[in-house]
Amino acid sequence: MNCFYHPQITSVGICKRCQKGLCAECLADLGIGIACKGRCEARVKLYDEAVDYSIATYRKAGETHLGQAIYWTIIGALFILFGTRSEHGDAFFLIGLILIVMAVWNYQSSRKLMKSCRKPRAGGSEEGKFG
Repeated sequence: MNCFYHPQITSVGICKRCQKGLCAECLADLGIGIACKGRCEARVKLYDEAVDYSIATYRKAGETHLGQAIYWTIIGALFILFGTRSEHGDAFFLIGLILIVMAVWNYQSSRKLMKSCRKPRAGGSEEGKFG
């Protein structure tokens, strides 16, 4: 593949935004990839910031689900406890069980979200989708 802007020169890389072949003179190395010098640099940096923000948001969602799991476990346990000591205990006991099921679901969701955001291990193997 040749440079898009200098067709007579062999390209040394491809722009992360527009996918055009670039020679050494036309590329800007951003540390996160290369971009067309003076054309795509700002957009590639913006894309990288957006990806970093998305990853941070995903991690925060996992932490939030974990907090909800703890909350629903406590509330469910209280309902079950109250249900065992009340004359209308069946309803409270059932509500407590439903809350415990919600807690388990929230816990599993938090594990999935947090697992998908793990950083890659040393040696190049990835554990999650993001890193």
